[in-house]
Amino acid sequence: MANKKKFVILFILFMSVVFACTAWAAEGVINLEHPLNDDFYAADRKVNVDDFYATGRTVNVSESIGGDLMATAESISSTGTIEGDILAAGRSIDIKGSIGGDVRTAGQIINLDADINRAVTVFGQRINIAKETSIGKNVILGGKQLELAGDIEGNVRTWGETTSVSANIGGDLIVEANKLKLLPGAVVNGNIQYKGPNQPEISEEAEVKGEINYTQARVEEEPGTQQVIWNKFLSLFKLLGLALLLALLAAPFLRAELEIFRNKPWLSLGTGFSWLLLGPVLIFLLAVIIIGQKVAWIFSVSYVGFFITALFLFKPLAGTILGKWVLDKWGGSREYSLVWAVLLGTTLLWIVGLIPVVGFLVTAVGTVFILGSWLVLIARYGLSLPNRNKNS
Repeated sequence: MANKKKFVILFILFMSVVFACTAWAAEGVINLEHPLNDDFYAADRKVNVDDFYATGRTVNVSESIGGDLMATAESISSTGTIEGDILAAGRSIDIKGSIGGDVRTAGQIINLDADINRAVTVFGQRINIAKETSIGKNVILGGKQLELAGDIEGNVRTWGETTSVSANIGGDLIVEANKLKLLPGAVVNGNIQYKGPNQPEISEEAEVKGEINYTQARVEEEPGTQQVIWNKFLSLFKLLGLALLLALLAAPFLRAELEIFRNKPWLSLGTGFSWLLLGPVLIFLLAVIIIGQKVAWIFSVSYVGFFITALFLFKPLAGTILGKWVLDKWGGSREYSLVWAVLLGTTLLWIVGLIPVVGFLVTAVGTVFILGSWLVLIARYGLSLPNRNKNS
């Protein structure tokens, strides 16, 4: 019995612990000197740390960072000197100043107007590389609307709906887009490789020193009814494969989920809602306390990791409960294997998920229940382990 309980705890933690490993691994270089809150501003002096972490609603860095800048926020702005790399994710990202390393960002609206010593990798809806920007190595962009200006010493590769270029590119320009526009003043010292449904629009005032290779891309047609049906069934086959693996490799964990559903379903649902609602509050309270900032970072990553994992495993886990209930009610007196319960319940939930509104509600409530059941299991078995070890 003790081995079963340990297995249940380890299985739950294993599916989420990878998200926290990054934070633990970086523990030796995290040295935040200022509290994190809704609006975070770097100190008006050089921050003597190897790497600098920041999170909040708004992150503004106006002075120098001795190492890397890693930030997640709704709005991120950096106007100082970053001696290392920038790794940022947010809705709006504005990077100016001087960057000694690479820039890697993802967001909705991203503006680069900086002196970047190394490479740039950016994914967003709207990406703008300003005229005064200089980039020392290669550039990779992916988004809907891409605008490139400035000086780029390396190659440029983009994927997007529209790519507009007025930059001075030292290497090749490789583009996959619906439209490619070379504006006046654009200079490409290498070759252009363009793939898209429309011919490239090249201004007479633009200069291409290499070759222009255009490959016309076929406009993708809407999938037919047969293709849509096949894609749906393919997703079901993948889901049943995951469910079968859980049934074969994690049977103790699935039986523990069944026990929780039979005995304390409302406790699991309430615990899941409490985790979702109170988790951000706890993260904020830890973040505003200097000694709790590392814990806040780890807890925030674990918070997101638990939710994503519960959402990913919702149908096989909740399917076990549903399938077992169906077999007990309508399966007669025969005792069915756990595998059949998992496969049956997962299939039923997949069918329910095809109904637009009902599927969304079932997925939302079920994910909260699964999340809460994990926390109940961890609390129950985790708190009982010291007593068992003491008695033994």
